[in-house]
Amino acid sequence: MLRGCVGLLYVGIFLGAVLGSKDTEEPSRDECLITGILRKKLQYENRLLYTKRYFPIDYRIGVPYGMVLRLANVTRLQKAEVAVSTQRLLWASVSLDALSAIQEVLMEEHPSWNYISEIILLLSTVKQNVVRNPMDTATHSLASSRVPDSGRKPVRPKALLDNCFRVMELLYWSCCKQNSTRDWDVCGRRAPETGPIAV
Repeated sequence: MLRGCVGLLYVGIFLGAVLGSKDTEEPSRDECLITGILRKKLQYENRLLYTKRYFPIDYRIGVPYGMVLRLANVTRLQKAEVAVSTQRLLWASVSLDALSAIQEVLMEEHPSWNYISEIILLLSTVKQNVVRNPMDTATHSLASSRVPDSGRKPVRPKALLDNCFRVMELLYWSCCKQNSTRDWDVCGRRAPETGPIAV
């Protein structure tokens, strides 16, 4: 796990240095709308049903270390003053890779197939909204090659979605909550989730 964390941290710091360390860019209304829909899809009950109960007990997928993006990784990027748009792009890219890894082990007839496909579509749309100008395109190119495949880690499918959800909350919640978009303005006070997170 440490190898992936260090790789993400170095890439984030590099991107921040190349593209500007701080930014105050608020997400667009479209980003808030899409992440609001994604937030509903990724609620705990859905993650539990589609990525745990519909899988064999203690099922794990072997994924590259760089595909495991946790809150601690993003907090390090924030302390290094990496641009928020870069953090969001890294989150969308890593999450897409993780969801694609889950989908690869499923047959189309699996009860989780459609759910995972919907999440992938929403994440792809978020990523397209983050990459809005030539500078973001440069960020995208660098983020796409963010971490070399330095080994694999067995991870539960639900843990990958837990990470996706929690990092999205960290990167979007406070600003999209203030947005007029109906999907986020009902957030209220952010309550901690119950249930263990295993990665």
